[in-house]
Amino acid sequence: MPLFYVVPERNDAGIRQYLGSQGRELADRMRVLPCEELPSRRAFEPGTYILAGLDQLGPGMLRLVRELHRKLDGRPGFRFLNHPRATLFRGELLDALHRRGHNDFRAVRAGGDLAGLRYPVFLRSDQAHDGAASPLLGSRAEIEEAIGRALLRGRRLEDLLVVEFCATAGADGSYRKYAAFRVADRVVPRHLARGADWMLKYDDQAVTREIAREELEYVRSNPHRERLAEIFEIARVGYGRIDYSLSGDRIQTWEINLNPVIGQDGSPADRGPKNAIFYPAFAVALRATEVSYGAGPVSVDLDPETREAASAEVGSRSPARPAGRPAPAWIEPLARPVGRWVGRLARRLSAD
Repeated sequence: MPLFYVVPERNDAGIRQYLGSQGRELADRMRVLPCEELPSRRAFEPGTYILAGLDQLGPGMLRLVRELHRKLDGRPGFRFLNHPRATLFRGELLDALHRRGHNDFRAVRAGGDLAGLRYPVFLRSDQAHDGAASPLLGSRAEIEEAIGRALLRGRRLEDLLVVEFCATAGADGSYRKYAAFRVADRVVPRHLARGADWMLKYDDQAVTREIAREELEYVRSNPHRERLAEIFEIARVGYGRIDYSLSGDRIQTWEINLNPVIGQDGSPADRGPKNAIFYPAFAVALRATEVSYGAGPVSVDLDPETREAASAEVGSRSPARPAGRPAPAWIEPLARPVGRWVGRLARRLSAD
């Protein structure tokens, strides 16, 4: 039976790049199903449905996906990876991992209670995958100023998290960020980023032979498989990529991306051996999720108001849960002098 990758159309580039390059062997078995098509559908084929990008949906579309899941989950021939009600998004996940003793650092909402934070901290988005939204901050006053500057630059208060800095540099002074996929019951290591900067982005680092060898050993050995499986279970994530580091031998989770970039051709030559392990293992994991059942499409009677709310979001042609909007050029000179006042006011209004 086919695999359906359910994702907002504006965010489908990653999966389409994969199916057009390293994942060509799956192109006839995996179908990209844009969320925008769901409100007009009346019947659904049996198969495995990967609910990618749940955190990128607007409230109307999320409500429709939840109702669809409730009516199809458990039927013969239907399987879902990720759960539209139980899967934890970034802020919820970081809070749960800290409370359970997995993460040594806290993350709180920018509009919430800042008491008891361990400094330094930094701002980041709850939804976007663009790294830190501020430098390291050492006081409440600096947090308020950073919040204000972020708001003036187009961020939204409800999308901002205040995250405690967690020092994860190794004995050699380098920071390491690991990434691994979960596909159903399998954990598949993806890559390793290493560098001197605490905020690592995989595509921005220079690749040395030493880094490539360390990365290859990580992908080959899958050293954290069991502990990662436990974290994925806490998150209720059946498909996604975890980004994490090590503090000593303790895993520190930064996020689980539900619609991650899988990759395509074009990696540096030194990473060829690593890719030769990852891509076949990833394809095998995807194929293993397929269900075998020969029934035809199942009609689903969804609530008309739910369809209408989801359709309205499709018709708006705007991002469902935008992390921000581009700020006009004249804002930048004002951001620093009035930032703290704006941040303090925004927090006060959110508490009322």
